[in-house]
Amino acid sequence: MFVNRVVKYLGGTGYADTCSAPVGVVEGPAPAAEFGVVVEADGQMRVQGWSSGAHTYRISDAMGRVLLVGTASVVAGEPASIQTVRLPPGVYTLSDAERAARFVMP
Repeated sequence: MFVNRVVKYLGGTGYADTCSAPVGVVEGPAPAAEFGVVVEADGQMRVQGWSSGAHTYRISDAMGRVLLVGTASVVAGEPASIQTVRLPPGVYTLSDAERAARFVMP
């Protein structure tokens, strides 16, 4: 066994090369734009990674209760702005039809 490992290390072949079928690594699709949430000191939440257009969102608390439902309009390349002043300090989840991100209200 030790000799087989040394031979493989040196670039040779050993019986381990014939024990299984080749395993390939398939690349997946390119990731979408980074989806993230930044809460500003003034209570404004900036959402990055949405495409242009209107997006319906939900904000849920840590227990999964939906607290806010709204629609944000996005201009290409700009983050969406959502007012979250009424949320008490805690951990929340912002979600849309495709993805979700957690954020903390200080």
